[in-house]
Amino acid sequence: MEEKIPGLLLLLLLLSGVCVPDQVLTEHRQDMQEMSTGGICHYGNRVDCCWGWTRESWGQCKPVCELGCKHGECVGPDQCRCHKGYTGKTCNQDVNECGLKPRPCKHRCMNMVGSYKCYCLTGYMLTNDGACRNTQTCAMANCQYGCAVMKGVVMCQCPSPGLRLGPDRRTCVDIDECVMGVAKCPRFRKCVNTFGSYICKCHKGFELLYINGKYQCTVPRNPEQNMFELDFDDIELGNMADFARDDPAAGSLSCSFDQGVCSWMTDREGDLHWETVTDPRGGRYLTVPEPKTGRSFRGARLTIPLAPPTILPWKGRDLCLTFRHHLQGLLIGSLQVFVKKGWGYSHAVWTRTGGQGWRHTQVTLWGRDVVSVVFKGERRKGQSGEIAIDDVSIHRGLCNNTGQG
Repeated sequence: MEEKIPGLLLLLLLLSGVCVPDQVLTEHRQDMQEMSTGGICHYGNRVDCCWGWTRESWGQCKPVCELGCKHGECVGPDQCRCHKGYTGKTCNQDVNECGLKPRPCKHRCMNMVGSYKCYCLTGYMLTNDGACRNTQTCAMANCQYGCAVMKGVVMCQCPSPGLRLGPDRRTCVDIDECVMGVAKCPRFRKCVNTFGSYICKCHKGFELLYINGKYQCTVPRNPEQNMFELDFDDIELGNMADFARDDPAAGSLSCSFDQGVCSWMTDREGDLHWETVTDPRGGRYLTVPEPKTGRSFRGARLTIPLAPPTILPWKGRDLCLTFRHHLQGLLIGSLQVFVKKGWGYSHAVWTRTGGQGWRHTQVTLWGRDVVSVVFKGERRKGQSGEIAIDDVSIHRGLCNNTGQG
C-alpha cells in the first residue's frame, strides 16, 4: 500500500520548486482547505490563496469554478450555488416547478425559464390567495332580479315560479297560470292572474267568510233574494248554515257560536280576526286573539249581513241588537258596534273599554234601511286579557230595555 506524503513535506516540496504529481495534489487538497480560512492557506511562513482560489486585484481570495455558474454564484472551488428556479452543477438547468409536489398552483400551472406562472381558464381571474374567481358577476350580466353562477356560467334568475326568463335571458315575463291550467283554486272560486302568481277570488254572488279557521266562499243565506244570478245546480251553502238560527224572512237573526260564526262574515285588519274558543260550560264564544306583530292597536270585525233592506220585514224598521260581552283587563282595548246604511258606516253606536266581566247588553238600532251590523274588537298589543262576545241576536222593533250593560 502506497504511503501518503505528509502535508508539511508536501508544502516544503512545493515551496522548493519540486514538481509534484497531480494525483498527490488532489489527495491533499482537502487537508490544505482545512487549514484555510476564507480561501487563505499557510505555506510555511508564507500566506497565499488556497488551491482552487484566485487572488482578486484588491488582494482578497475568490473561489474558481472552471466551468462557470450560469444562473448562480461560485461559492467554492468548482461549487455553484444556484439561483431560485435553476439546478445542475453549473446552474444551467431550469427547475420544472409545475412537476413538484405539492404543486405550487391550485389550478393551472405554466413552467417558465427559471420560474413558473399560475393561471386560470378563460372567464376566471387569479386572486391574491391563488384561487380562481369568476370574472363575470350579476352586475356585469345586468339581470333584472338576480343571478346564479353555475359551472362558471352566469345565469339570470326569476324570483317566482310564476315568472320565466324572456327572450333576452335577462328580464322576467309573467306566466298566466289561469290560461295554462296550472292554477289550483278551490270550489266556487275563479282564477285571476297576477304578475308572478295568481289569486283565487269568489265567483260573483258568493261571499268570502272566515269559517273554522279558514276563508271559504259561501252562498248568502237567502240566495233567492240575492241580487246576482247564481247556478244553484253546483252550489252548497256555507258549512255552518245548518247551525244558524237565522230567519231573515221573519225579521230575526241569532247565533251562539257553538258551531262557528253562522256564516256571518269575519274579516280582519292585518292578521287579526275573530275566532271561537270553548267556555267552561262546554259552549263556545268569539274572541279576538292577542296581536303578535305590527301596530300597538289591532282590530277585527264581525259583520252580520241583513237581507236586502228593500225586502220586508227589514224595510223601514228599527232593530234590537242583544248580545253578551266580556272585556277582561283595564288596558285590553275596546269593543264597538257600528251599523251600515247604504254604502257608508255610522259612528260607533255602542262602545265599551276594558275592565268588565261578562255582561248582557241590548242596543236599539234607530233608523231605517240598515244593511249590516258590525262588531269591532280592537286589542292593545302586549296587554293580557280578553275581548269576547256571545249569544248575538237581532230582531225587528225596539228593545224591551234600552239600558246598555
